[in-house]
Parts: sequence; structure tokens; C-alpha cells
Amino acid sequence: MREDASGARSRLILDLAPDAFIAADRSGAITDWNAKAEDTFGWKRDEALGRDLVTTLIPPDQRTSYKRAARTGALVELEAVRRGGMRFPIEVAIRTLEDETSYAFIRDITGRHTTQELLRARERQLSEALSLANLGSWSWDIETNDVAWSDDLYLIFGLDPSTPVDFDSYMSRVHPDDRASVGSTIVGATRDVAPFEFEHRIVREDGSVRWLHCHGEVVGDEHRPERVYATAEDVTDDRQAERTRSLLAAIVESTDDAIKSMATDGTIISWNAAAEQLYGYTAEEFLGHPVLELFPPEEIDGVLAVFGRVVEGGHVERCELKQIRKDGEIIDVGATLSPIRVGGMIVGVSAVSRNITARKHAEQALHSALEREQTTVRDLQELDRMRSDFISNVSHELRTPLTSISGYAELLAGGSFGDINGEQGVALDVIDRNTKRLLDLIEDILALSRMESGVYSLSLEPTDLTALIRSAGEAITTAAEAKSIELTVDVESNIGFALVDASQLDRALLNVLSNAIKFTPLGGFVRLHAGRSRGKVFITVEDNGMGIDPGDQKQVFKRFFRSSLATRSAIQGTGLGLVITKTIVDHHKGSIDLDSAPGRGTTVRIAIPVAPSAIAV
Repeated sequence: MREDASGARSRLILDLAPDAFIAADRSGAITDWNAKAEDTFGWKRDEALGRDLVTTLIPPDQRTSYKRAARTGALVELEAVRRGGMRFPIEVAIRTLEDETSYAFIRDITGRHTTQELLRARERQLSEALSLANLGSWSWDIETNDVAWSDDLYLIFGLDPSTPVDFDSYMSRVHPDDRASVGSTIVGATRDVAPFEFEHRIVREDGSVRWLHCHGEVVGDEHRPERVYATAEDVTDDRQAERTRSLLAAIVESTDDAIKSMATDGTIISWNAAAEQLYGYTAEEFLGHPVLELFPPEEIDGVLAVFGRVVEGGHVERCELKQIRKDGEIIDVGATLSPIRVGGMIVGVSAVSRNITARKHAEQALHSALEREQTTVRDLQELDRMRSDFISNVSHELRTPLTSISGYAELLAGGSFGDINGEQGVALDVIDRNTKRLLDLIEDILALSRMESGVYSLSLEPTDLTALIRSAGEAITTAAEAKSIELTVDVESNIGFALVDASQLDRALLNVLSNAIKFTPLGGFVRLHAGRSRGKVFITVEDNGMGIDPGDQKQVFKRFFRSSLATRSAIQGTGLGLVITKTIVDHHKGSIDLDSAPGRGTTVRIAIPVAPSAIAV
């Protein structure tokens, strides 16, 4: 009974074994055959018992390999035959006892061979795909640690294809900061026999850093990972492009200008934070809406024309339009529109907008202020014209009786109405002197009025400047002698002729010379010098009179201005002489300047350009 139980247990163990178990005697006849053998070969146990193992199960071309395995006890792969004649791959281990009884453990490895064929086919397909996609690939035999790289991967790493590589050499070229994560990812994938995907940096031989995107899978069963296959794509340019896109996106979001983009049909497809501030709509509220919703009806035709021009490839800068905010407020907006191109095709329109409402209000206020200013200027000009007319009329009205007074004074002084005594002669001198002063003042006022009214012009004629300047010097000789002033006239011989208004230039010189005599004390000097150089005639009048305070010197060419020293010294004058002189010099396209110091005198310099065509003999 005990032996029967033991045999039953052994039978049960053999039938539950995952591999086929076959026993044979020394003649090769099958003596035992478990349930797995029935499944593997298709023979029932009672059918197989007694049959020759080798001739029944092993094809002729495989029998030598089977008998060798029986002698050595090695685990070998060969082919067997099922009932019905179909061959299939097996893995077999044979143990032969001293009595030449043998026991064979056989496993059907059809699934493994199918997987290997699939892997080889997949490897061929992958190689072709990598070649087309210009990707690098590598494989790693986990058991042997053999690593194979494609030529493209050598190129990515910057290595010669003859360089020996293994898994450690791959890891040594991974960027130090990425090495730990790459290693742990691959180890985890091989442990779980799972696919993997990651990005990491490599450091090439020349020191440059490149970014790789790796994707791979581990083959084998859950108990025995065999090989790793992976691709590596150089995505450095993509990374740089992504950084550029991120930077541009950050700029778009941080700018104060509203930036929006539209499809070619005008639908809003992007909307930055500044656009939310400008229009009052969030991006979620307005994305997908037509851009025309932002414009009042009267602007629609203009907007469509501008939009159409950009969709056709044009570029519109500083376009000013009115738009509507979410709260209904109408605002002025300045915008620049550009086409969005992808692959040479226009796919949309980009608009950069800015609220210019405040600027437009300021411009309007400025325009209104300018109009008021222009009105004021016109009114002032009219008042000035009326003033000039009044002065001119009054001056004419005054000059007529003054001329008559002067004439009768001369007749009285000449005895035309009888003899006069000494006191009467003195009185007549006072009348004559003051009459001439009033006439000079009126003449100055009339001249200035003509100059300021715009009717003043020069009568240019070839003029002997030497004679004109000397004549001016002679005209003040009497006044100089009356004050015992030393008058020096020095005119260089090369001055010659020039095209000038002789009477007006003479008047200007006499004004300057008269001032020099007037403000120079008894016994002083006045020096008149003239010369020609670099196409100009230079006339200088120098005196050692009372001079002018520095603070007054900028005012001397303003009408009716009289220096503080002249006022304190009670020296009479109208304050118009230098104004008239400067106007005359300016009309000759010349210049006049003054250098003076209190107590040291004054020097006035006049420069008149002489055009070659104006010179005549």
C-alpha cells in the first residue's frame, strides 16, 4: 500500500511538470510519458509507451545532435516532430543512468523562436526607419554587455564609427548632471522589462553639449530581460527653438502693448494679458470671436480694407482706429499689423495695439491751443500794424509843423525879419537844436516802422566803399572837434567796390560813429578802421568812452533800450540807433557785434559780405 501511494505521488508530480518528461530503456523504447509530453507531441501515453523515442520524435537530420546531448547531458536546442509530422523547436536536457536508462526533459520553444524572428524583423524595420529619419540607434545585449551603435549615432556623438563602444562608454558621455537619472531609468526599464523614454544631454569630444531624445524598449520575458533597443534623436535645435518660443511668449505676455492674432477670417486665436487690460475681455471670453466685434460700425469698412491688405501679404504700420471696450467705452488705438506665415503660406494676421486715447486728447488740446495762439498772433499783428500806421501818421503830422518851425527859426536867425539881439539868438539856437532832435527822432521812428512793417527793402548798387566809409568819418568831424576827441579814420586800399545800399549803409555807420562821439568824454578818441578779408568788408569803430555794463550788452539791439550808464549820465538818445543799424546790416546779410566794459570804452564790429558779382569799377 505504501509503495502504491508513493508511485501515485510521483505520477502526479510528473504530470504537473511544465516540461515534457520522457523515459526510455537502454534500447531507446519509451517507458514513461507524462501529460505535458502528450500536449507537446500529440501522442497519448498508452500510444507512446514502447515506441522508439528517437525515430518517433526526432527528425533524421536532428538525431546526431540529440544523441550528442544524451552523451554530454548539455542543454541544447534542436527540432522535434509532432504526431502528424509538423516540426517545431525544442530545448532538451537528457540524463543517462549507468544502466543506460535515459530521462529527457523537453520544452517547446516555438514561442521564443517566434519572438526572436519578430525581433529580428523589427530590428530590420527599425534600421530602415532610422536611416530615413536620420536618427541614431543603439542596442545592448544585457548578458554579454555588447553594445552596437548605428553610424548616425556615432555622428550625433561626434565620434568616428571605428571607436569601440560599450554601455559604460555611452554613460561616460552623458552630461554629469543627467547621468544618475539616465542610469536609473534604464535600470528600471530592464528590471520591469518595460519601454522607456527620456531626454538627456551629452558632452561631445569638442566640449559642445547636445540634447538627445531617447526612446527604447527591453525584450525578453518578465524573468529574463535579454536586450535593449533604443533610438536617440538630436533635439538640440528643437530645444533652442522651444527656448526662443518661450522667450517670445514671455515677451508677449509682459509687454504693455496688446498683442492678438487672428485667423485669415478674422477670428481671434490669441490674446495676451495687455489685450485683456486694453479691451476688458479675458482671453477665455474673447478667443474665437470675430475681431470686428471690437469696432464701431463706422470703422468696419476701413478695418476690412486694412485686414484684407495684410492677408494679401502687406504690412500696415501705425494705423489709427477707434475701438470698443467691453464696458462700451470708445477708445483711440494705434496698431501695427503683419501677416503670419507658416511654410511660406499666410495663415493669419498679428496685431500689436496701443491705447492712444490720452495722446489724441493731448493732440486735440494742443491743436486748440495752437489755434488760439494763432488767433492771438493775428490779433497782435493787427494791433502792431495799427500801431505802426498810427506812429507813421502821427510822425508825418508832427514832421510837417516841425519842418515849418525849423525853417522859420532859420529865417529869424538869418535876419529875414529884422535884427535880433544876443538873448534872442540863444533862444533861436535852442529852438533849432530841439527841432532837429525831434525831426531825427521822427525819422528814426518812421524808418523803424517801415522796417517792421515788411515794406523795407534795399536799393543795391555798385558802391565805392572806400569813399562811403571816409565820407561817414568826415561827417562827424565837426562833432568830434567840438569835444576835442581825436578821430582817426583808417581805410585799407583793397576794399574797392561792392553791391550795397549806399544811403542805408551810410546811415548805419553814422549811427555807430555818433554813439561813439556821444558817449566819449572830452579829450577821448574814436577810431574808425575798415579792411577786406575772406570775401567780407570788416568795419570797426572803437572808442574809450564810458562803456556799457555787461548786463546791458544783450539789450542794446532792442528798440528804445538805453544803458544804465547813459541814463545815469543824462546823455540824450532815442534808443533806436543800434536797432536800425542792426536791421540795415542784417538786410545786407552781414553781422554786427559789440565788445564793451564800463570805463574802458566800446568796440563795434560790422561785417558785410561782398559777392564777386557785386564788385564793379
